[in-house]
Amino acid sequence: MKLLNAISVFVIFTVLNTVINGQNIVYVEKTSHVFNTDFVERCFGALVSPRWVLLRHCISDQTTQIKMYFNVQSNQKLNLNGRGVFTRTTLIGEIKRHENWGLIPLSEAVNFQPITISRAVPSIPSDGFIMSLDYENGKAARIKRLNVRASTCNRGKTDTFCAVDIGQRLRCLMHDTVGPVIFVNKLVGWSSSQNNEVCQEGANQYQFTPLSKVHEWIKSVI
Repeated sequence: MKLLNAISVFVIFTVLNTVINGQNIVYVEKTSHVFNTDFVERCFGALVSPRWVLLRHCISDQTTQIKMYFNVQSNQKLNLNGRGVFTRTTLIGEIKRHENWGLIPLSEAVNFQPITISRAVPSIPSDGFIMSLDYENGKAARIKRLNVRASTCNRGKTDTFCAVDIGQRLRCLMHDTVGPVIFVNKLVGWSSSQNNEVCQEGANQYQFTPLSKVHEWIKSVI
């Protein structure tokens, strides 16, 4: 499937839920698999499952560190607009240069306490990134970057993210990204950094694929 050939190697995270003081604390175990970024200084799409959310994983050539931002809900039901939601930021590994640059091992486990998000002012670094997802009955979602207008996504800026509506109308896909967006057990998006029209309103960039097919693909490339 052409859509699923955008990235050659994918990372699988093992997620364990532990209840501490009535709250689900999520631990992401380390993996020995290699992640092929294709680009350095790029950030990748959102992974959403009923239990956890990986919002962004960035590769930085300047800091030689991998930053990951997690938005983890504390309940079974997705509630990602502030209540019961935690944001975590961590460095999970150092960039290890390879003769074919872009191959980066994820070396350390993610295991740290969450930071509570304020509804009004999320507690994230000034250069940080966060997405908010709202949906009703699993039929609609809104993904948007803080402090960035959707109009900026048409300008071809690297690492620019813009508003996305999944539901009645598709408005804008994340630009300059190579990565999947999984929502309610479906692969709902795969953006292309080579398509400058990716953020034009009505761009038909979303494809719906059962998660079982995604799992089959992941197994085939690891």
